[in-house]
Amino acid sequence: GQYAEQAQLELIYVSFKMSDMEGVLAKSERFIRLHPQHPKVDYAYYMRGLATYELGFAFVERYLSDDTEYRNPVPLQDSFAYFAELLRRFPDSEYNSDARARMIYLRERLASYQINVAKYYMKRHAYLAAANRCEEVLIHYQKTKAVKDALAIMTEAYQLLEMSEQAEKSLALLTLNYPDHPQLVDGKLEESGLADVDRRSFWNIVSFGLID
Repeated sequence: GQYAEQAQLELIYVSFKMSDMEGVLAKSERFIRLHPQHPKVDYAYYMRGLATYELGFAFVERYLSDDTEYRNPVPLQDSFAYFAELLRRFPDSEYNSDARARMIYLRERLASYQINVAKYYMKRHAYLAAANRCEEVLIHYQKTKAVKDALAIMTEAYQLLEMSEQAEKSLALLTLNYPDHPQLVDGKLEESGLADVDRRSFWNIVSFGLID
């Protein structure tokens, strides 16, 4: 009956106030599965996205450094997908404005993740892998703050690979769209220093190159 269904919705809220995000996720998914035509089912869709959002950032911020390249982006990607589904299914939902704002922030964080991974690859001298990560940013995360760094890293990676045509194209895009980038000097790209990191193993270093 209607009271039982309303109680299920309110239990989702209770779990959220108790910071039981796993409970919110489970209850929301159950409500969506059992009552897909309920007039307030958009609330369950919204809370599913919100719980996943909180779970993702709880893991990232509490247990890992904010700047580490090893952050797991999957919960943030899931949250983005859940919010996108809410907007698609319920374009007039009262929860859409908050969901849309969180999606914008999530795109920035996911783009930042790709840049951190690209920097890690540069340090490991995996230049092609770094360039590919930057290309992901250009394709999937346009208009984010990470785009300018993606172009800079991509240019440097292609230069180190001696892929002149690709390097010139990415440099031209960087110069045209972000002329104030700190690595740009007189139309040329200064090296970031990322590729200068010593990639030798611990044993190679302590044995003065005798062991690797």
